[in-house]
Amino acid sequence: MLFPQGVQAAALQLSPPGGTLDVDETMDVKINLSLSSGESVSGVDAELTFDNDKLQVTTIEESSLFNTYPISTYSNDNGTIQVSGITETGSSLSDGGTLATVTFKGKSAGTAAVTFDFTSGSTTDSNVAEADTDTDLLESVVNGSYTVSGDGGVGGGTTSTDEETGLPTTGNQETTLALFLGGF
Repeated sequence: MLFPQGVQAAALQLSPPGGTLDVDETMDVKINLSLSSGESVSGVDAELTFDNDKLQVTTIEESSLFNTYPISTYSNDNGTIQVSGITETGSSLSDGGTLATVTFKGKSAGTAAVTFDFTSGSTTDSNVAEADTDTDLLESVVNGSYTVSGDGGVGGGTTSTDEETGLPTTGNQETTLALFLGGF
């Protein structure tokens, strides 16, 4: 994307933007900030939604990119994430980096979207505030799509064992005994 001279462009991205995890498995997804050369920012608001039928958030870990994180919260009930980072008064940030790392856990099989709440020109969603002017520099986002596989268990049932023999009390005991005693 080309920008006319003097126009700045910042981006928020999920990294990785896709991947696969199993039910009950976790995956770390970074919220990254990219800045164009010469940009200077004083804060970032990242507001995201996720498919809470397929994923749940277990933790959000703020990075050291900003001095203060006044908001770092999530709701698994609503499928929302909010992370805000700001610099100290009078200072600014001119290099991008990782804003935070969100750890997701797979809940049920399927494809789950994780998307930034972003409309170009809006100041009530995800934003990147230019230092000194507080103009929103955010021009683009990279959302994520994650596949949750499996059902969280092997075989879909439970197995119990006989306390005396240690053999399963469910399943095909004849085959188990034959294998245990040296084959067929």
